[in-house]
Amino acid sequence: MQITGKTKFKDLIVHKIGNKHRGEELKLSSQCTPLHPEFADTLLRFFLSSFSIEDQYHFSEEKKDSNLPEIIQRLLQESSSFINDTQDIARYLYDICNHAKIKSGELYVAVIENIQYKKEEMNAIGIFKSEHKETYLRLEETEEGIKLNKEEGINPQKMDKGCIIFDTKADDGYRMLLIDKVKKNDTAKFWKETFLNTSLVCDDYGLTSQYLELTRNFINDVCHTQNEVEPSQQLEIISDTMDYFSNAESFDKKEFKDKVLKDVPDKKVLFDEYQKEWQKDNRLNLKEKFEIQNNAVEKAKQRFKHVLKLDKNFHIYIHGSQKLMERGYDKKKGKYYYKLYFDKEL
Repeated sequence: MQITGKTKFKDLIVHKIGNKHRGEELKLSSQCTPLHPEFADTLLRFFLSSFSIEDQYHFSEEKKDSNLPEIIQRLLQESSSFINDTQDIARYLYDICNHAKIKSGELYVAVIENIQYKKEEMNAIGIFKSEHKETYLRLEETEEGIKLNKEEGINPQKMDKGCIIFDTKADDGYRMLLIDKVKKNDTAKFWKETFLNTSLVCDDYGLTSQYLELTRNFINDVCHTQNEVEPSQQLEIISDTMDYFSNAESFDKKEFKDKVLKDVPDKKVLFDEYQKEWQKDNRLNLKEKFEIQNNAVEKAKQRFKHVLKLDKNFHIYIHGSQKLMERGYDKKKGKYYYKLYFDKEL
């Protein structure tokens, strides 16, 4: 996605969304927000600058009561019912705010013109929600001097939740980018799944990213938590995973399991079972063969930790093969130990 000199907001409206569960109000606007030219750059930066083009989503095939895709289609066709359509979006969001932890805030809906997506200029619909206010000091000049006033407002460099829906691939649920800065808790999937009803686009980038994340969680949830696989073995799986994705041009699930999970049948079976649940939870259908995308691999490296934690005394950072490590048990001291083999100190 790229903002060009032609990119602008054609229409913008703001509604107030309270938490219905807590008895807060829904306040609907009956007119669009004036778009002053002097604020144009600030508005574009506030609403659009935080999005990443890498992970792309589309409306899920899983049917829900929401008619959001139909509303988006009307908005992209520049219908005369912009205000009514955005009010319907706000009503739907308010009606499903049935969890006490969902924050109230302002809902912004905008028609964006001439935004660049994959080197093509097109229109898009933006749906955004701000939930956090910050305190600002406003300076006011008077005859007696300069007066300070405290005001609450929204930081133009921070957006809590957002979605940009591009006018492309309508027959496959459109293409969209998402932002949701909520931490992992009971409401973590509210914006992406409950409200927007989206799922990840399983292109080569998405598949690369998902298999890496799937493997990382498999190590944490199954190898570490449920089956007590030795930490050194967990690190070996991590290392072999990154080696596979870094060196192979294409992914083959059978080949991947043979190289990463070795010849241990139970690990492969557990991986397949875990993948089934992963796909169900994330509403995905992962292919077993695809072209590996290096930019997704580089991004995932930050989440794969090659750290061996030994009680609270030692952290060993491992950058190479676990074959240069040897684990044992000292009966006299009653403690485990590791031997590390190396050529020279650096």
